[in-house]
Parts: sequence; C-alpha cells; structure tokens
Amino acid sequence: MSRFSQENDIEVIIATRRVDGSMGRQREMDFFEDIFSDDNVSYTTNERLNMTSYQVAINSNLTIGFDSTLMFELLGVGKKILCCGNADKDFSDIFGNEDQCSSLPDEVLLSDMDYNEFKEKVHVLLEIDDVEYANKIKDARKYYMNFGDKYPHQIIHNMIQEECK
Repeated sequence: MSRFSQENDIEVIIATRRVDGSMGRQREMDFFEDIFSDDNVSYTTNERLNMTSYQVAINSNLTIGFDSTLMFELLGVGKKILCCGNADKDFSDIFGNEDQCSSLPDEVLLSDMDYNEFKEKVHVLLEIDDVEYANKIKDARKYYMNFGDKYPHQIIHNMIQEECK
C-alpha cells in the first residue's frame, strides 16, 4: 500500500485500533511508521464514541482492510472495499477467517500478497462507476447483510422485548 500510495500520489488514512495512551498504541504506530515513511499518510485515533473509523471509511474513495465488521458494513451500504483477509495465509490460519470472505466477489477480494494484483484491484475499484460496482457486489451485499424482511436492529429489538415480558 505504501508503494502504491507513493507511485500514484494517493493519500492513505490509517484508522488506528488503539486509543492514545493505551497499551499497544506505540507498537501500532511503530508498525505503520516503519511501512509508511512518506508524507501521503495520516492517522486517526480510535474514538469509539465518535465512531472515527466509520467517519474515515464513509468519507474514503476506497477502504482497504482485513475481515472486520466495518468492512462488511461498508459493503452493505455500497462503499468500495478491498478485503485482504485471505491474502496472508498465515493470518488466515491463525485467526480462522478463511471462510468469512468466501462470498465476496473477486473484484473486492485480494487473494495473496502480490503487489501487481493489489495494484490492479485498487485501480479498478477507484475507476469503476458506482452503478457497475453496485451490480458486482449485489449478491455479496445480500449474503452478508440480509436477514430477511426485517433489519437486524428490528430483530434484536423484538428479541429484547420478548425477554422483557
């Protein structure tokens, strides 16, 4: 990603997982600063109450990440994503996430750590128009986000009401 950012003069915004002052924050920053040594990178601090990760992602042209609920939620609202959850086989094996991305279309799924594949997929995703993208992700959106006739919050609401009776 760092190489792509430099070659294409594209800004990268990293939504960090750790809050300022927390354990692991400096390790996380050291990790990213070792990879991104250029000026095209900025960092946002994780502020759960302000949902900063969501704000950054919603305002981005493309969000690149591993298999996280944020990635699937972005897919659900039609935002452009590139899921790298299966690209690193060791990561997939450790976290057992190889099946979580199995219903994503190839256009939004990075299959390995090959730079040329990454570069091609990012270029295609940045250039594809919204209607064509929506058509490509239509089945995946339905698979990952559809619970039938009711939205998830309605199902949860009904479950809570039943338990409170």
